[in-house]
Amino acid sequence: MDNDSTLEDMRIEWCKARARVMRWAEEVELLKEETRRIQQFFEWDAQRWDERGLGNALQDADECEGQMAYAKHQAILRRMLAESFKTSWADTLAFVDSFKDMDLDTSST
Repeated sequence: MDNDSTLEDMRIEWCKARARVMRWAEEVELLKEETRRIQQFFEWDAQRWDERGLGNALQDADECEGQMAYAKHQAILRRMLAESFKTSWADTLAFVDSFKDMDLDTSST
């Protein structure tokens, strides 16, 4: 086997491996951002239901009380979803964060 061809093969494999690392690093960043946005959405939605419960101007007191109870229940559900989501993804995000100390500098060539 020719030494130059072996060196060229190694360079090609290194470039492929580097491209895979760069794609995975991007996927990890996207995953972290998406989980952050989902958490933020659940909190925003719960807040929106809280505000719906406070903003009733109905004539009937029973109907007003029912709508307030429903809105409060929906807000609690959203917060429970947020907590469930956070718990479900905690191990994955901790695992991802454990790699941040590794030298995966994708900016160098």
